[in-house]
Amino acid sequence: MNSKAALFDFAAQKGRLTPPVAGQVSVPVQKDGHKAPGVIFSCPAGTEIRAIFDGTVIFNDSIEGYGNVIILDHGNGYLSLTSQGMTFFKDVGAHVTEGEIIGLTGGGVWAREGIYFEIRHGENYLNPLKWLDLRGLEVRD
Repeated sequence: MNSKAALFDFAAQKGRLTPPVAGQVSVPVQKDGHKAPGVIFSCPAGTEIRAIFDGTVIFNDSIEGYGNVIILDHGNGYLSLTSQGMTFFKDVGAHVTEGEIIGLTGGGVWAREGIYFEIRHGENYLNPLKWLDLRGLEVRD
């Protein structure tokens, strides 16, 4: 892969991805005492949610326990999942670009106001805190 192509490869963006929203970031604890694979962004309901990287919408529907969910395929097996959106604007099959508004935050089981967010590679959950550029965010454990 040449260096120009590497700039557009999701894997090359580790630690550089722009968060989907601004706000306080925390790692939720599940009922069994284990940390969840994703993070919560606490922010006012109605805050714009942006795509963290170029991709294609592969899911936009409701999932029990997650609420409204959108999943973006960023290529090479990398996915981002955003849930608890008040609404998502993109249909399955739509292409999105980094920074494009894809929905508005809502709230639900995970966060009173805000979103729940995951990054996956194939079947593996990745720690979003290692992939996102956290400058300017308040991170709580």
